[in-house]
Amino acid sequence: MSFQKKLLRAFFLGLTVSTMLFPGLTKAAVSPNTAEFGDVLIGDSAKIPVYITNLESENSLMVFFVLKDGTVGFSTAFNMIELQPFQTLCLDVQYSPLTVGAHSDVLSLLYQNGQSETVLLTGQGVEAEEETRKEEEQMGIEEDVLPFFDQSVADGTLRGTGPGKSADKRLHALRNMIVHAGNLMECGAFEEAYGQLRAVLKKIEDTGSPKKSSDFANGEAAERLAAMIKGILGNGALFEF
Repeated sequence: MSFQKKLLRAFFLGLTVSTMLFPGLTKAAVSPNTAEFGDVLIGDSAKIPVYITNLESENSLMVFFVLKDGTVGFSTAFNMIELQPFQTLCLDVQYSPLTVGAHSDVLSLLYQNGQSETVLLTGQGVEAEEETRKEEEQMGIEEDVLPFFDQSVADGTLRGTGPGKSADKRLHALRNMIVHAGNLMECGAFEEAYGQLRAVLKKIEDTGSPKKSSDFANGEAAERLAAMIKGILGNGALFEF
């Protein structure tokens, strides 16, 4: 019999007795209810604390910790604790991804009277090469795309479309979209950043296509700017025109 099954058997055996001894609702607080680990390198690990507080003024509180899956890299420091009245415990939940990709699990907190609460665990296992690529993409916006954009506007090879001041406003809006994509990458929201860059591409006049009313920029540097953004997106694999 596995340890987890033994733990559950012990829990329900204790439940039968403790329900008679301690009827009513267990007063406890758990925070957070969702633990998002984000990107974690294969071979590395990350921890997020989960706080459990016994709000009972007189009774101690037995808490059992059970992972629904238990095979995707999430773990806890221990499987059972007893909290004294008004005591708070910091339970470290660890994520050590074994494979590349998105992982999730559910941590159940089982109380002595049959009540339970859950904490949703999510994380993304990534390879070192992927993490390096993402850092290079972010640097590509900050160190290559934006300086090229500013220099091209300054020398007149990248121009806004539309009459009068609307041309300058469109250029400014386009630059803000690129800056926003870089900010999203800095926060780790790469899919959202890629979507933002695809939107930028749609607003740069393509020399090989008819002009569109939605174009924000044209000029001699427009094609080069589009090529730099496509390079960050990666060989057209993420294009959604």
